[in-house]
Amino acid sequence: MMCTDREAQVYRIRIKGLLDSSWSAWLGGIAILPQPDEETLLCASLAGQAALHALLAKLRDVGLPLISVECVSDGQAAREAGAEQASAGQGRKDFS
Repeated sequence: MMCTDREAQVYRIRIKGLLDSSWSAWLGGIAILPQPDEETLLCASLAGQAALHALLAKLRDVGLPLISVECVSDGQAAREAGAEQASAGQGRKDFS
């Protein structure tokens, strides 16, 4: 899937470190899903690249290492919204 700036896109962002749900409001109301191996999966519907960069800057500012960013379709995000681990796929960028 190609992410464009024309409409809101759903992103899955995997970070190293555990965040609990209390961080959701500060991060703009996104879903926070703790994962095994001291990782957290963040699921967010964002209005374009500027909003994605703003969220990534917040994560950087608190020192949370970025593992991957994946742009997914709304339907795909809904199907995978449990706490299952994201596998390597189209649109995913790994940074580890």
